[in-house]
Amino acid sequence: MTALDRVDVDAIRTRAAQINFRRLLLTLIVGLFWLIGFAARRAFVAAAYLAAAVQVGWREAGPPDTDQREIR
Repeated sequence: MTALDRVDVDAIRTRAAQINFRRLLLTLIVGLFWLIGFAARRAFVAAAYLAAAVQVGWREAGPPDTDQREIR
């Protein structure tokens, strides 16, 4: 007896025939848009963090502002 002989193929076929393909398609589309939104949110946060880091680094590496020259 092989492993395939022990599987109830008729029960699998019956269960597979009950699948609502419209609901399955809708679930896949919603899941795809959720993944796109998740990736876009991560990319936006990373870009905002990068922009802030560049701005802070640029200010620290550049010449002092005129206000700082007067204080010294």
